[in-house]
Amino acid sequence: MLVFQGAVFVPAVALAVQPDNDKKINICHATGSERKPWEAINISKNAWDAHEAHGDFIYSGPLDKKGKPTKDGNRWCENNASKLATIYATKIICESETDLPNWGDGNSQSKIDKNTAQDFVDKHPNCRIEPSWTFEWAPDGTKNPGDNIAEAGGNWVTFKTGSAKVVTTGTSKVWVREQANPDYIPFTGDTNPSDGWQDESAEMYCHTDIFNYDNYDRVENMKARKDYYCVAFNVKKEVQPDSATVKICKTDEQQNPLSNWTMMLLGDKIETVNVLPDGKNYSTTNSLEVGPYVLLAKGSYIYRPNNPTASTSDAAYSLRLPTDPIYLAVKADSSLSDQHQFLPWVKVNNFSPSRVGWLGIQVNESYTDWGSIFNPLHVYAHATSTNEAGQFSFRILDDIYGDNSGSINVEVYSGYAGLTDESGCVTFTDVPLGTYNVDEIMQSGWEGVSGLGSVVVDEANETFSVVNRDTANICTPSSGNIVSDEETMVASVRVGDDPAVESNFNAKLVTKISEIQTLGETVWDADVEDADAKWVWSEDPYDADWQTDKWVTFSRDFEIDAKNGTLTGNLKIATDNSYTIWVNEELVGGDSTEDNHSVADSWDVSSYLKDGSNNLKIEVRNWAGSNLAQEQNPGGLLYNLSWIVTCDNGEVPPPVVDGRVSLEKSGEYNTENGEITFKIDWEVLDGPVTDFVITDVIPEGLTFVSADNGGTLNENSVVWNLGNTGIGNGTISFVASLDAFTNNPNLKWASDVLENNQGKRKDGLNVLVDRSNPEYALGAAQTLGEEWDSNADNSLNNTFFSLGFGGSIVLTFDGTIFNGDGADLKVYETTFAGNPNYPIERVHVDGWDADKGEWVSLGDLNKDGAIDFGSNLRYTTAIKLTDISNVNLFGKADDGYDVDAVEAYNILPSLCGVDNTASFTAKTNGKDLEGSADTNVVVNQYCDKPDYSGESTTPPNGDDQEDQEEGDGSSDITPPNGDGQEEGDTSNENENGNGNEENGSSNNNDQPTSNQSSGSGRRHGVRSFWGGSVSGNSSGSIGEVLGASTDGSLMCEPYLKTYIKAGAKNDPEEVKKLQIFLNQFFEVNNPVTGFYGPITQDMVNKFQTHQEAAVLTPWSIAGLPTNGPTGYVYKTTQRWINILKCPELITSTPVPPLP
Repeated sequence: MLVFQGAVFVPAVALAVQPDNDKKINICHATGSERKPWEAINISKNAWDAHEAHGDFIYSGPLDKKGKPTKDGNRWCENNASKLATIYATKIICESETDLPNWGDGNSQSKIDKNTAQDFVDKHPNCRIEPSWTFEWAPDGTKNPGDNIAEAGGNWVTFKTGSAKVVTTGTSKVWVREQANPDYIPFTGDTNPSDGWQDESAEMYCHTDIFNYDNYDRVENMKARKDYYCVAFNVKKEVQPDSATVKICKTDEQQNPLSNWTMMLLGDKIETVNVLPDGKNYSTTNSLEVGPYVLLAKGSYIYRPNNPTASTSDAAYSLRLPTDPIYLAVKADSSLSDQHQFLPWVKVNNFSPSRVGWLGIQVNESYTDWGSIFNPLHVYAHATSTNEAGQFSFRILDDIYGDNSGSINVEVYSGYAGLTDESGCVTFTDVPLGTYNVDEIMQSGWEGVSGLGSVVVDEANETFSVVNRDTANICTPSSGNIVSDEETMVASVRVGDDPAVESNFNAKLVTKISEIQTLGETVWDADVEDADAKWVWSEDPYDADWQTDKWVTFSRDFEIDAKNGTLTGNLKIATDNSYTIWVNEELVGGDSTEDNHSVADSWDVSSYLKDGSNNLKIEVRNWAGSNLAQEQNPGGLLYNLSWIVTCDNGEVPPPVVDGRVSLEKSGEYNTENGEITFKIDWEVLDGPVTDFVITDVIPEGLTFVSADNGGTLNENSVVWNLGNTGIGNGTISFVASLDAFTNNPNLKWASDVLENNQGKRKDGLNVLVDRSNPEYALGAAQTLGEEWDSNADNSLNNTFFSLGFGGSIVLTFDGTIFNGDGADLKVYETTFAGNPNYPIERVHVDGWDADKGEWVSLGDLNKDGAIDFGSNLRYTTAIKLTDISNVNLFGKADDGYDVDAVEAYNILPSLCGVDNTASFTAKTNGKDLEGSADTNVVVNQYCDKPDYSGESTTPPNGDDQEDQEEGDGSSDITPPNGDGQEEGDTSNENENGNGNEENGSSNNNDQPTSNQSSGSGRRHGVRSFWGGSVSGNSSGSIGEVLGASTDGSLMCEPYLKTYIKAGAKNDPEEVKKLQIFLNQFFEVNNPVTGFYGPITQDMVNKFQTHQEAAVLTPWSIAGLPTNGPTGYVYKTTQRWINILKCPELITSTPVPPLP
């Protein structure tokens, strides 16, 4: 934004006299002196920028005859220094004239204020604020110097960056204009709407002067110390390129690039020249201008009429007899192997050195290469150019026998020609703008589909696509199938632990099916919908052992003619017992269960089949039974693989069905060894996908053990590359270890305070502050667990928490304590040696039973002691300690049981509510897919923490993780009491938030109350288990929605209600709304998946960069620069999206406190 601060306002009579020199200006100069703070001086206009930056302002006081300040000028400056107003001017540049506002009709905008420019840019993504532009102002009475001139001179004062002062005396009105830039569209200057507005114009508006399409706007009725605003709009002129770079790309119907094709961009046809094969005369064109040309040689002539079959030649190739020495020489030359396919046609430049090009066409008396691909239509192109005006001459050299007949025509075009490269493209540079024809030299066996014909070149870079069809691969609709029979090859057999035996004989029919069915033990009545399909098994001797597991691999090769067609296939299969399927060496799937012989399974194998040779491979495992007879357990395979080839008739394209992917993740916790098996069930729906990759992040604190189905460890993630996958489903899994004591030796100590109900001293006063920090009950013990803590470090003798008589505390762990053999936990108490008669401090221990949802008594302890869960409790995650000391035995200043630490003996990490990190990426029909599993993973029920208060233990946003802001690392999660106090906060507030005791008074002098924290703590912070700290209530309402009206008036709801970032447990519906907004904002069509992946994060980064002033700049102003976009939809990003969706929110949604 360019800021300048206006003009000096004085009575018009004083302004009539100005310095004669247009390069001079009168100013009020700030001297910095207390005696004479201001001085009226006359300076060069070139020095004004520096003076303005110094704080000087324009002088408009009394002038002498030379137009300079009088001797009273200094006093005038001093009197008017406090009567300054400020004018701000902003320049907005848009990409197209249609983006400009067209406010000049006076009906669209009532006032230009401080928000006008930014609001316009926020709503028009094709517009931006130009940081450097030149404006001018002049006092009242100054005429418009012209709308489209640059520097106006005279009374007009130029402003770039910086500011100037406006004195609001006299008429209190100034004129403002911009210095016109010839690279941008001009002002129409239209001030008369009688014939309709000429609004294809630059625009300039100030304060309330929002009228006309001129460059001359006023700011009037100005008052001291007030701000006034101007905004100007413009669009850069379109620069027509002098020439273009044109690319022509050629593919087949499957979008495969076609290389080594001659493509042409033809302008006007100049003329046609007939070339006679007499070897004597030149055929010439008329005089041609300098430029590029394409020569098209068409036709052939006879050069040996007396041969048994008349020999023919064209511009590039000659027909030779198989006995001809030239024919034989080319066939024997391995370096010309690319030409052997065209024999008996031989390229004329492969003749002997003395006859190179002899039968072809010379251009301008030189051998000409017309290409290296024989064209049966005898059409060839040659690109050339002339550096000076002149003619083309053509000649066929052969004049030996004088018996040649016929002729070849050469058509001359202005234009370009060249061969496509490996990418299927050819590029022409410096192409003049205009209309051309895209053409090609058609090759044998192909026909054109699209792209040829007239094109217009009017952009600096143009690309045209040409599609051809291979006529040798025309699609033929068909169908077919293969079934299990004696032709199915047995590839290998393995019995029990014996190595597999490679076999090369065919399967045999299972002949005892009727006997098996009669026995009633097994029913082999699966239907694969083809009567020719038979139950088969391996040949003898491999089926002799029916009491040992047997694996037999069947294989079948088959052909499918599906050229240029759509191939769909289905496999129906039944086996005795389990099976695995491969098609063309790609794993399709299988069934590892026993009962597969009574009902056939169906598999979609469309994406695995291909045109040409195919292979089906099935491995069958026959489960043994020691009590079975041979007749009951022969093993078997029954299948029917069918396919259909459909063809596009050229009128209605086949429907394109996008594939979808569904993931569902689950986990199983083995509490005996601390290993968790995470399973991901995937399914491909509606259509096939390609580049299918599933990724799952190993939860923090776990160690990778193994993965199935080709899963590999990549840093802290397991990755499965499933490649191209058709409609179907499958399961993948990995195992991670929870070796608690190896990975986290501190796991056994209490880590969080869930509730603190500290009691009082015996005298009724609050417990001393250095014994009242509940953090001191967390982490490792600092006493020795003895009856008297004589060996404790006296410097640490305050690091315990006194319960107070009758007080209690609830401690939780980062794991689950299981009921093991012997003692399950130990409580450490602090009593220092020195008074052997000191009374015994006692505590009652409860454990939370998540199964019953209640506290279970675990017993009482005198001082330090261990607790055995016994038969009372299977597991717990929370321990409650309640003081039961006999208060009558203690002194008046004593404070009950002193808790140093609680240690768990049998503990493993709790993994309830593990964030679901399973995600996938894939492609379908050229589109990117991404997503994640639907729900979070519950791997262990042994993790419920107490909810005995009846209040929800879920944070307000449904997320128990701490998010990082756009710009700092503070937490944005608020506990249910509405308090935003951070972990480890030591502000002196009790749970009532008033800084006093619960009864509202304090009778413990200046000591903090029992619910205060005097220090930052030595271990974990005092936290509720949802992630917030336990402290005073906030005056704000948890239910209040950002941007919502608080006065009862109706207005739109905020669009986004939660924060969103990569890797977080985001609300899928919120992510979908974000994706819809980004698609609309940037006018793209990215998938709306509800998963916040790389595609969506990149778009958020783009949005934050585009809207930097509203999203990122507030962080810099707050002293928290972001160093670029963060990809995190947090406070300012969420606010600005909500405002863009509902502009009404701008008045009720200020920039939130940062951080």
